[in-house]
Amino acid sequence: MNFLADAGVANVGTEAFSIDNPAATLPDADPPYPAHQVCRDRKVLNTENLIIPQELVGRRFTYIGFPIKIVGGTGGWIRAVAVLDER
Repeated sequence: MNFLADAGVANVGTEAFSIDNPAATLPDADPPYPAHQVCRDRKVLNTENLIIPQELVGRRFTYIGFPIKIVGGTGGWIRAVAVLDER
């Protein structure tokens, strides 16, 4: 994650349930959720559990995530939108 943050990445997105190695999500992991901690410390957004429709595979598009405001929360769901590049 530090490599991506150093490269200027603003948002890491994945279809997986977590950006972390599954072993790092266990209660006794040390440190727990290290990629999440890097995102927090480096102010990189983290979007997990995305479902990419088959129609978008192999096509260029701009991803926009409209967040749902949660008072006092550190995460939440979004409305994910793909704007197709028709060039």
